[in-house]
Amino acid sequence: RLNYDDNVKTFYFTNMTPQNGELNDGVWKELEDKVRKWSEQFDTLYVVTGCSIEGSTEVAMDNDGKAVTVPVGYYKALLGYSKAGSVGIASETGGYTGCAFWFDNKPYSGGYMDQAMTIAELEEKVGLDFFVNLDPAVAEKVEKTQDSWWK
Repeated sequence: RLNYDDNVKTFYFTNMTPQNGELNDGVWKELEDKVRKWSEQFDTLYVVTGCSIEGSTEVAMDNDGKAVTVPVGYYKALLGYSKAGSVGIASETGGYTGCAFWFDNKPYSGGYMDQAMTIAELEEKVGLDFFVNLDPAVAEKVEKTQDSWWK
């Protein structure tokens, strides 16, 4: 996508969402960079990223002039697996630990950890069950624990 014309063709909201520029270039970018570093600590790191349009009243126009709903917020749910059980609460949960984040679609002055929450809290906020294949006993502990390892 080094060619300008080819690159512009990717700027449709089917391929992205209208995220606040200061959020995208700030704390959201910092979190995405940190997720890449965290991934090096696990055998597997599952990352669920999404947005919510529930209650949105704003729209943005795409390249064809079509209105697209602007999300009210963005989230990440992380589930790490360490075979050795050496990360955070993983020694108590069969190798798993997790963390979640929610950001309203606006600029932030604090760090990404200011927006950290349990996976269970995020699931309740967005109405989704992110890790449905996780053993229920493990999910109970992992999804309801704010593991200090992620800080």
